[in-house]
Amino acid sequence: DSFHEKEGSDFLIFADIKRTKFKEKKNNGQNILCNLLRCLVYNNKGSIHNDDDDSINYCQGMNFITALFFDIVHNEEETFPVLKCFFTNGKFGTIFKNKLSKLKDYFIILEKMIYLFLPKIYNKLIVNEIQVSYFASPYFVTIFANIYYYQQDKSTKFLLHSLDDFILNGWCSVFSTFLSILKHFEKKILSLNGEELIKFLVNDMGKNELFTDDNFSVFYKLKKQNWISNELLESLEE
Repeated sequence: DSFHEKEGSDFLIFADIKRTKFKEKKNNGQNILCNLLRCLVYNNKGSIHNDDDDSINYCQGMNFITALFFDIVHNEEETFPVLKCFFTNGKFGTIFKNKLSKLKDYFIILEKMIYLFLPKIYNKLIVNEIQVSYFASPYFVTIFANIYYYQQDKSTKFLLHSLDDFILNGWCSVFSTFLSILKHFEKKILSLNGEELIKFLVNDMGKNELFTDDNFSVFYKLKKQNWISNELLESLEE
């Protein structure tokens, strides 16, 4: 069937895949990613068009995670159970349910954390009327796999660490990573205003050399210094 004739998730998947960068350069590369994403969503509740609150519907960003997993595994059949397990057998898939209500909660919590630990950046965002959701969404939805899109040499140390740490420690690892990134770029963020600040937070921040394999030790040290405990996260959630 032509994806252009379909509505809903099918069409969104096809549109996103066409602009997804990944190592697989063969003609069937896009078909493989399409198969994986459609199977993932169809497999949950049996329909890609299911709108039940408990279903996992397609969301932009799933394409980045799928591309990363496939580039690591290099096999379509073996990639799918890894992908399915990541989305359905852990805490990650919950943000795609109930019309992304959990994700919206996490934006509020992240804003609280920025207020507590990075007050200068918080004030900069307030003055420029920039909401956390403007720039945080792709990082949360992909567990930072969106950065893979920007990596010319396809560095993976940062990305694999982010996924491993999430599997081991849950969402506190994501908040710790995000606060560490903001801390690293604090001087840059404080020097910008208006459209330049938004452009940096939304696009340029993910292109930085901080996320290359050569600088992984710099990031890891920074993250250890800015670790967010599960106790604090649970307290803010309550």
